[in-house]
Amino acid sequence: KFLSIKEELYKEKKINSLAVLKKIDSLIKQYSENYKKTNFSYNINKIEDLHFLKGVIFYEKSDFQNALKEFSFDTIESFTIARAATYIKLNQYDKALQNIKSQGNFDDKWYMANYYEVIGKIDSAKILYKKLENRYPEYKVGKNSINRLKELNRKTPKLLKELELPERE
Repeated sequence: KFLSIKEELYKEKKINSLAVLKKIDSLIKQYSENYKKTNFSYNINKIEDLHFLKGVIFYEKSDFQNALKEFSFDTIESFTIARAATYIKLNQYDKALQNIKSQGNFDDKWYMANYYEVIGKIDSAKILYKKLENRYPEYKVGKNSINRLKELNRKTPKLLKELELPERE
Protein backbone atom coordinates (compact mmCIF):
# COMPACT_ATOMS: atom_id res chain seq x y z
CA LYS A 1 0.00 0.00 0.00
CA PHE A 2 2.78 2.45 0.84
CA LEU A 3 4.36 2.06 -2.60
CA SER A 4 1.16 3.18 -4.28
CA ILE A 5 0.88 6.11 -1.84
CA LYS A 6 4.44 7.12 -2.65
CA GLU A 7 3.85 6.82 -6.40
CA GLU A 8 0.80 9.06 -6.10
CA LEU A 9 2.77 11.64 -4.11
CA TYR A 10 5.51 11.71 -6.76
CA LYS A 11 2.90 12.24 -9.49
CA GLU A 12 0.98 14.84 -7.51
CA LYS A 13 4.09 16.88 -6.64
CA LYS A 14 4.24 18.00 -10.26
CA ILE A 15 0.76 19.48 -9.94
CA ASN A 16 0.53 20.75 -6.35
CA SER A 17 3.74 20.44 -4.39
CA LEU A 18 2.45 22.43 -1.40
CA ALA A 19 -0.43 19.99 -0.89
CA VAL A 20 2.02 17.10 -1.18
CA LEU A 21 4.25 18.65 1.50
CA LYS A 22 1.25 18.77 3.86
CA LYS A 23 0.35 15.16 3.10
CA ILE A 24 3.95 14.10 3.66
CA ASP A 25 4.07 15.82 7.05
CA SER A 26 0.87 14.06 8.05
CA LEU A 27 2.21 10.69 6.91
CA ILE A 28 5.53 11.23 8.70
CA LYS A 29 3.64 11.92 11.89
CA GLN A 30 1.47 8.83 11.39
CA TYR A 31 4.41 6.51 10.66
CA SER A 32 6.46 7.98 13.51
CA GLU A 33 3.66 7.31 15.98
CA ASN A 34 3.23 3.83 14.57
CA TYR A 35 6.97 3.20 14.90
CA LYS A 36 6.93 4.29 18.55
CA LYS A 37 4.17 1.76 19.23
CA THR A 38 5.50 -1.17 17.20
CA ASN A 39 9.25 -0.61 16.65
CA PHE A 40 8.60 -2.06 13.20
CA SER A 41 11.57 -0.92 11.09
CA TYR A 42 9.56 -0.72 7.88
CA ASN A 43 8.05 2.47 9.30
CA ILE A 44 11.55 4.00 9.37
CA ASN A 45 11.96 3.17 5.68
CA LYS A 46 8.67 4.89 4.94
CA ILE A 47 9.73 7.94 6.95
CA GLU A 48 13.06 8.04 5.08
CA ASP A 49 11.28 7.92 1.73
CA LEU A 50 8.96 10.74 2.78
CA HIS A 51 11.80 12.97 4.00
CA PHE A 52 13.61 12.33 0.74
CA LEU A 53 10.54 13.32 -1.28
CA LYS A 54 10.22 16.50 0.79
CA GLY A 55 13.86 17.23 -0.02
CA VAL A 56 13.22 16.70 -3.72
CA ILE A 57 10.28 19.12 -3.64
CA PHE A 58 12.34 21.78 -1.87
CA TYR A 59 15.26 21.16 -4.25
CA GLU A 60 12.99 21.59 -7.27
CA LYS A 61 11.66 24.84 -5.77
CA SER A 62 15.27 26.06 -5.27
CA ASP A 63 14.69 26.10 -1.50
CA PHE A 64 18.09 24.57 -0.89
CA GLN A 65 18.29 25.20 2.87
CA ASN A 66 15.11 23.19 3.48
CA ALA A 67 16.26 20.58 0.97
CA LEU A 68 19.47 20.15 2.99
CA LYS A 69 17.44 19.65 6.17
CA GLU A 70 15.41 16.88 4.57
CA PHE A 71 18.43 15.27 2.90
CA SER A 72 20.18 15.23 6.28
CA PHE A 73 17.66 12.76 7.67
CA ASP A 74 19.94 9.80 6.87
CA THR A 75 23.49 8.99 5.76
CA ILE A 76 22.68 6.33 3.16
CA GLU A 77 23.89 6.99 -0.36
CA SER A 78 20.73 8.51 -1.83
CA PHE A 79 20.58 11.11 0.95
CA THR A 80 24.31 11.81 0.83
CA ILE A 81 24.35 12.31 -2.93
CA ALA A 82 21.23 14.48 -2.74
CA ARG A 83 23.05 16.63 -0.16
CA ALA A 84 26.04 16.83 -2.50
CA ALA A 85 23.76 17.95 -5.35
CA THR A 86 22.27 20.59 -3.09
CA TYR A 87 25.68 21.85 -1.99
CA ILE A 88 26.64 22.21 -5.65
CA LYS A 89 23.55 24.38 -6.18
CA LEU A 90 24.80 26.49 -3.25
CA ASN A 91 28.31 26.66 -4.81
CA GLN A 92 29.72 24.83 -1.78
CA TYR A 93 31.85 22.41 -3.78
CA ASP A 94 34.03 21.26 -0.86
CA LYS A 95 30.96 20.15 1.09
CA ALA A 96 29.61 18.43 -2.01
CA LEU A 97 32.87 16.54 -2.40
CA GLN A 98 32.90 15.55 1.29
CA ASN A 99 29.44 14.05 0.91
CA ILE A 100 30.36 12.10 -2.20
CA LYS A 101 33.56 10.79 -0.63
CA SER A 102 31.74 9.81 2.56
CA GLN A 103 30.23 6.90 0.64
CA GLY A 104 33.66 5.28 0.27
CA ASN A 105 35.05 3.63 -2.85
CA PHE A 106 34.37 6.80 -4.79
CA ASP A 107 36.97 5.85 -7.44
CA ASP A 108 34.35 4.18 -9.60
CA LYS A 109 31.28 6.15 -8.63
CA TRP A 110 29.08 7.81 -11.20
CA TYR A 111 28.55 10.83 -8.97
CA MET A 112 32.27 11.40 -8.51
CA ALA A 113 32.66 11.54 -12.30
CA ASN A 114 29.70 13.94 -12.47
CA TYR A 115 31.28 16.08 -9.76
CA TYR A 116 34.55 16.30 -11.69
CA GLU A 117 32.61 17.32 -14.77
CA VAL A 118 30.66 20.00 -12.88
CA ILE A 119 33.84 21.58 -11.52
CA GLY A 120 35.57 21.40 -14.90
CA LYS A 121 38.05 18.57 -14.26
CA ILE A 122 37.23 16.93 -17.58
CA ASP A 123 40.19 14.53 -17.69
CA SER A 124 39.36 13.17 -14.23
CA ALA A 125 35.71 12.78 -15.25
CA LYS A 126 36.71 10.93 -18.41
CA ILE A 127 38.89 8.49 -16.46
CA LEU A 128 36.04 7.60 -14.11
CA TYR A 129 33.46 7.38 -16.89
CA LYS A 130 35.79 5.02 -18.78
CA LYS A 131 36.16 2.84 -15.65
CA LEU A 132 32.39 2.72 -15.27
CA GLU A 133 31.89 1.93 -18.95
CA ASN A 134 34.32 -1.00 -18.72
CA ARG A 135 33.13 -2.27 -15.36
CA TYR A 136 29.36 -2.06 -15.92
CA PRO A 137 28.79 -2.17 -19.71
CA GLU A 138 25.37 -3.81 -19.48
CA TYR A 139 24.00 -1.57 -16.72
CA LYS A 140 22.49 1.91 -16.86
CA VAL A 141 25.58 3.46 -15.26
CA GLY A 142 27.83 1.99 -17.97
CA LYS A 143 25.56 3.19 -20.76
CA ASN A 144 25.25 6.64 -19.18
CA SER A 145 29.04 6.78 -18.90
CA ILE A 146 29.38 6.03 -22.62
CA ASN A 147 27.02 8.92 -23.36
CA ARG A 148 28.94 11.30 -21.09
CA LEU A 149 32.25 10.26 -22.70
CA LYS A 150 30.83 10.94 -26.17
CA GLU A 151 29.71 14.38 -25.01
CA LEU A 152 33.03 15.19 -23.32
CA ASN A 153 34.96 14.18 -26.44
CA ARG A 154 33.08 16.68 -28.61
CA LYS A 155 34.85 19.83 -29.72
CA THR A 156 32.62 22.01 -27.48
CA PRO A 157 31.02 19.67 -24.96
CA LYS A 158 28.01 20.61 -22.87
CA LEU A 159 29.20 19.99 -19.33
CA LEU A 160 26.94 18.99 -16.49
CA LYS A 161 26.10 21.90 -14.22
CA GLU A 162 24.62 19.82 -11.42
CA LEU A 163 24.45 16.32 -10.02
CA GLU A 164 21.38 14.35 -10.90
CA LEU A 165 19.36 13.56 -7.80
CA PRO A 166 19.26 9.86 -7.02
CA GLU A 167 15.92 8.11 -7.30
CA ARG A 168 14.01 6.64 -4.38
CA GLU A 169 10.77 6.23 -6.29
